[in-house]
Amino acid sequence: MAKFNYQSTGDSPGEFVVELDGYLCFIKPIIESGQITWAWSIQSGGGWTHRGAADQVVEHKAGTAFSISMAEEAITTALEHCAF
Repeated sequence: MAKFNYQSTGDSPGEFVVELDGYLCFIKPIIESGQITWAWSIQSGGGWTHRGAADQVVEHKAGTAFSISMAEEAITTALEHCAF
């Protein structure tokens, strides 16, 4: 499994990001009814194109998991079998 070295996104407290295989992978906690689940997503884009215009952010895959390790496993599996 890939090594996840997270950084805080700075945009949302508690949201973390890591770059894997050229994709940005986000994980953030969701607290509802006293339970914590972890939302995860795999995105690309968002930089600047050679034409000087903002590049579109594309969300390739997203989901939720009951633990960080389950979210990391889901991200790893999605990247290993990506068709995006």
